[in-house]
This record gives sequence, C-alpha cells and structure tokens, in this order.
Amino acid sequence: MSNTKTKSDKYLIEFAGLPGVGKSFLLHYLVTELQNSNKKLYLPKVYLVERRWRKVLIKFFVVFSFISQNLSTSLLLLRSFYVRFHFRLVFNWFFVLASVQRMRGFSYGLLDQGIVQAIWSCQYRGVNLKAKLISSAISRVIRKAGITQIIIVEVYADIKHHSNWLSAREEGQSPLEDASPFRLIDLSESISTALETFKELKLEKHFSVEIISYQNTPDKSPNKLVEDILSRLNNS
Repeated sequence: MSNTKTKSDKYLIEFAGLPGVGKSFLLHYLVTELQNSNKKLYLPKVYLVERRWRKVLIKFFVVFSFISQNLSTSLLLLRSFYVRFHFRLVFNWFFVLASVQRMRGFSYGLLDQGIVQAIWSCQYRGVNLKAKLISSAISRVIRKAGITQIIIVEVYADIKHHSNWLSAREEGQSPLEDASPFRLIDLSESISTALETFKELKLEKHFSVEIISYQNTPDKSPNKLVEDILSRLNNS
C-alpha cells in the first residue's frame, strides 16, 4: 500500500463496526471538525434526515440515479452475487457505491455504512460475493469519484456494554438485533473478518488504503481519534 500523499489527494473515510459501537457519533464529530477547518467534504444527505420514510425515499432516488448512469457497473455488481438474490443487500450495495461516486468534486467523503460494512452484511447473511467482480465494481466507482486515499476506521466497543445496549434498543438498524447476546463475541470478530475480505480484494492497486482501529468506551473522548485522522489529512 502506497503512503505517498499529494495536494490532489481525495479521501474516502468510512467507519466500520457493529451497530451501536459509536460509528455515527464519531462520524458526525469528525464532520464538525472538518467543517471548522473549512474542508470541502461530502456527507450523504440521508445522514441528515430523521424520518424513516424520507431516508428510504432519498436512498431510492440515489440508487435509481446511479443505475441509470452506470448500467455496466450496475450489471457487474449484480453479477458479483452468487445465485441467491437478496434485495436488501443488493440495494445496500448500490447505495454505498452511489454514495462513493457522489464524492466526485469533494476533497473528503465520509460514510458510516461503507464498503466494509456492506461486505460484513453479506457475510452475516451467509451470502458470498464473487471477489473479482465486486472488486471491479468498487474500483470503477472509486476511480470515477477521483478518490486516491481510503481510510477505514475500525470501531470496537466493550462487549458487555454493547449487549446491554442492544437489549434496550427499540428500533434496529440491522439483523444484529435478532442475535443472541451469546453470539456477540463472535459477531464482534466478524468485522475483522470483513476487513480481511476487503484487503483480499486488492483494491490498493488503484489507491492507498489505511486502517485505524479504535476502541470506543463510555469514558473515552473521541478527540484522540479525530486528531489522528486530521493529522493524516493535513499531511497530504
């Protein structure tokens, strides 16, 4: 992986981790810092609305626009799935790639449900992807967006606090809420598995990939993580 940075570098920063570990909080914290630094950044509009029906409507519009403008890449993405068709997973992949492509023209793009998370969702559901095809689809979109550097922030949380939080949750974001607390330890390791799958796609042939691991705890300030990310960006 190349660490050479230039003034023309464009960054994709995505947070990976199980639901409830603090991805969205850390992302919005970083957004505030980047905005205070007058950085030109892209954040999917769906992150800024609260009503569920509006989120769904926005996602459908984004996905429809992407498919209509990228027919060959869309076909490649569909072919990357094996025989079984999972509408929710495929739709999620389309939205992730569409969001990445919309980062064109921005210096920084942020996702808390990005490529690694999409891989994890497939693995959790037991759906395998054809590595070469999904790699080609991802690479096409990232090159089209002009992204040269990817930073993956792998977020963990204490498993005891995590299981308590899941038990109290009213509305889930993913199938994880259906899991027994006894499976959470295995699930916490599954993000690392998804990250390894991401590495195996050999995407770094086209752009640099950096990985940061962050252990999130109730008494820990996110300042250190944000300072670490900002220092990497400022060195470009």
